[in-house]
Formats: sequence, structure tokens, C-alpha cells
Amino acid sequence: DNDDKREVQESAYCMFLDLLYDCEAGDEKEVTLEEILFFFSGAHIIPPNGFETAPSISFNDTAVFPMASTCSLQLTLPTQYKNDPSAFRSRVIDRIKNHGGYGTT
Repeated sequence: DNDDKREVQESAYCMFLDLLYDCEAGDEKEVTLEEILFFFSGAHIIPPNGFETAPSISFNDTAVFPMASTCSLQLTLPTQYKNDPSAFRSRVIDRIKNHGGYGTT
């Protein structure tokens, strides 16, 4: 039902925010904020005037890894790891580190 779907989406979103916060604080050693930015935007830095399109996050119930559309600045997070934050983080970091470069995420 919709409440369950929202709950798993909120869980994925919160786990992603935890990853961002840990990167910002220097507690995450496997991936950087810059690598996350490049994964979903194709840019190594935020442009001085910002992006023309606002970044967005969507969710996928069947995906194992996150996906990114660099043209639309959309990050799609997997929702199947609701009860396993460690697996979520591992899959997100793995995809960011091994996505193959701009245009192949």
C-alpha cells in the first residue's frame, strides 16, 4: 500500500542522507562528496551559478544499485534495503566507484 511504499522510500532517502553527512564529516573513507556529485551530475564541481535543472531523487523497488541520469540530474535509489543500511551503503558506494564514467551511469 502507499504507506508502506512511502516508508521504504523515506528509509532509502535517510540512508542516502546519512552517507552524505558521513562524507561531509570525513567519517566515510570509501567515497567523497565530489564522487557522488560526479556520479549523478557528470560535474566535478557545482557550477558557480548552480545547475540549470534542480537535482531530484526517485526510487526503484527492484533495483539493486542506484542509477543516475546526468542530463536530468536525477538520482534513483534502490528501496529494497530498508532493513539493511550496510547493504544499501555498500551498493551505493560500489556503483559510484565503479560506474565507468560520465554517460554510463
